[in-house]
Amino acid sequence: GAPRAPGPVVLIVQRDIRFVPFVTAVPAGTTVRFVNQDPYDHHLRSEPGGPSGNIPPARTFEMRLPAATAGKVSSADVTFDKPGVVVLGCHLHGSMRGHVFVSSTRWVGVTDADGVASIADVPDGPAELRAWSPEQLADQPAVPKQISGASMLFETTLNFTPPRPRRRHS
Repeated sequence: GAPRAPGPVVLIVQRDIRFVPFVTAVPAGTTVRFVNQDPYDHHLRSEPGGPSGNIPPARTFEMRLPAATAGKVSSADVTFDKPGVVVLGCHLHGSMRGHVFVSSTRWVGVTDADGVASIADVPDGPAELRAWSPEQLADQPAVPKQISGASMLFETTLNFTPPRPRRRHS
């Protein structure tokens, strides 16, 4: 489909030494605001992806986000102009990981806990359904679909078994 004007700024929050949400999907041209709500500094950076860490990020950046203090948070904006994947990391907290999937189309979404993504305003006509996961080792094949009607349901299956979610111990 035709590109559209960039939408509203999308938020990714650093909270409890995590990126929230863990996966964010945006169309190319979107600005993402990174907000540090933790009481300590983070050193936000893009990192290579892929199973061997050999795929360069779609956007390269590195910046410091000071700790949240006295109810004030720090933030920084990054515009993602090129489609691809960006792995997020923190130089100071090596276990912090997040992912930004930058789509070449405006019809993109992230599944919820039930594995469902809702994508609005998709025009009628031929389309390709693609699935992506930060856990995959190989690209998922595109599934051709014909869009028609106001509301449709399509299913796809991952080409791998995702790991079980880890429980955080407090």
